[in-house]
Amino acid sequence: MQPIIDIHVHIMPYSMMKPSAMELMKQGRQDYADVERYCGDPKAFLAFLDTLGVERAGLINYVAPRIIGFTPEVNDWSAEYCSVAPDRLIAFGGVLPGTVRDPGAEVDRLAKLGIRAIKMHPSHQALSPNDYMEGNRGLAAVYERAQANG
Repeated sequence: MQPIIDIHVHIMPYSMMKPSAMELMKQGRQDYADVERYCGDPKAFLAFLDTLGVERAGLINYVAPRIIGFTPEVNDWSAEYCSVAPDRLIAFGGVLPGTVRDPGAEVDRLAKLGIRAIKMHPSHQALSPNDYMEGNRGLAAVYERAQANG
């Protein structure tokens, strides 16, 4: 039996990134043109995965407007990108309280879009993952709705 190989990668909409974050991503990379092509073309990315023998990939995206530049629209991008092959491309998204009116409803919306996992990235989102314990109701709603959506 052939082993299943899963990877988690940062395929993202570089056009949404802040220029400073983009420069850090490019720094020292010889393969940046390939990465940019894969971010713009899911079929090219799938062909690349095939050359590596990778069966599935989780595409990690999250909302981090202040540091990276990603707004809630990154979720729609991730869902659309992964819709090309949902059996192979697993869409991750994120909800950052304060960037949407109702964080719990946003989690429900993402589940309906096809986002299958929520990524919290405290250093990029400038939040503490346990702020719900200090009264951050928006973060509590994210966790509650994520759990309810499985």
